Order: sequence, then structure tokens, then C-alpha cells
Amino acid sequence: MVTERLEGIFTRIQHERMQGVPILNPRLRVEAIGFRPWRGCQVGVLVTPWFMNLIALPEGTAPWRGRSVGVRVIWELPAGPCEWLVAHEPELGDYLMSSLFSPMSAFADQVEAERTALRVLEHLFSPSSGRPAVSRRAWLRGLVGGGGESAGS
Repeated sequence: MVTERLEGIFTRIQHERMQGVPILNPRLRVEAIGFRPWRGCQVGVLVTPWFMNLIALPEGTAPWRGRSVGVRVIWELPAGPCEWLVAHEPELGDYLMSSLFSPMSAFADQVEAERTALRVLEHLFSPSSGRPAVSRRAWLRGLVGGGGESAGS
């Protein structure tokens, strides 16, 4: 299953590459949340002790095929366009990521991080018609009571 594989890879990253990095929130663990099919990918939120990212894993040929790692792409979700970065992990291959929170110090526990991830997905997978315009940064900060650092607007 995609979530188990993703969690395993990022748990190894936590223990191998992130060991001793001071931004880790010790109250959090790696968890893949709410993954669902969307336009040939599995899309969901990856919570780690150091970030919360929206992740898109291709189920076949990636819609962003041919783009270099680190390149920004705009890829539509039901709520509208979303800015992503092309990323790569040897065990996953190329995937898209969109930063939601980093560092994760604003989250008191795993339950709060999970609830936030689910609210983000609910928002992003609902059509945006009739919603007032608000920056992604302002909206995300509101999810954790004004705390947390959000990447991007």
C-alpha cells in the first residue's frame, strides 16, 4: 500500500538523515494521511516531525514527466491551482511535494497534526466556488490557531 511504503521510507529518513536535527518535534511521528486517487496519482498529506507536505505520487507515468528535481510546477486540485516542487527519493522515484508547515513546533501532538492534515485535504478537494479569496499562508495559519510556519502563499 502507498501509505505504508511512504511511511517506511520517511521513517528511515528520520532515523538516518534527520537524527539529531534540532527542528524535529519529538511529539510527532511519520504518518501518511488521506491519500486518494487524483489524475493518475495518489495525493495526500505526509506528516513528519520536521514537516507537513502535500504529496502526489504517480501511479504510472507522472504528469510532470521530464521536469527536473527542484522545478516548481502548477498542478490543479479541485479547489484550484497548487504550486508544487518536483522531488525525488531513490525508493519512490519522482513525486510532487507542496509544503504546508515547517518546522512542526506549533503542533502539540500527533492528533492535532492529523486533524490539520485532514482539514487541508477537505479544503483542497472541495471546489472553491463561493469561497472568499484568502492566501494559502493565512488559511494554513488559521488551522493551528495562528501558530506554525507555513511555506509559500
